[in-house]
Amino acid sequence: PNQKIKSVTLIEPSEICLKRAGLHTSAFLPDAEIRLINKTFDKLSDDDIVCNEKTPTLHILSNVLDLDFDLKRFASLIEKNIKGYNQFVCVDPVFFNAVKDQRLLMFAKHLKGNITFSKVLGKGELNPLKSWTCQALVFSTRKSKKNENLHTKTPNTRKIIVPNENNI
Repeated sequence: PNQKIKSVTLIEPSEICLKRAGLHTSAFLPDAEIRLINKTFDKLSDDDIVCNEKTPTLHILSNVLDLDFDLKRFASLIEKNIKGYNQFVCVDPVFFNAVKDQRLLMFAKHLKGNITFSKVLGKGELNPLKSWTCQALVFSTRKSKKNENLHTKTPNTRKIIVPNENNI
């Protein structure tokens, strides 16, 4: 059966970028409800994070977790407001900076995420002609009505050691 995307929430501090992303999203998903939130992560509130317990939610965080914001507050806000099954796809460049390069793992650890994929690509591995780097992390969580973590390991899960939470 075809999967139907019911709603998309876009969060972006740049109004111009947010409107452009909304325009592209509506062209590809004309039947989806599209919410545009023009805020930084530090300004997000409970009302901005909406999940339906009966509908799986995909969160895509591309080139954002490395930014200068309170990661612990953001992760707590997400943890408090997610419901049901949630899949997270997180991608950032590699910075060769111990603190910045651990933020994806720290985010997953805070949410008690079941990590199913983790990969770091050095310069030239994505495209031999470019010096791009990439770190990617995919994890999931499942929350009950009481927002209790119902995380269970899946057979494909690899254990990844995450640094101390004080590094967030």
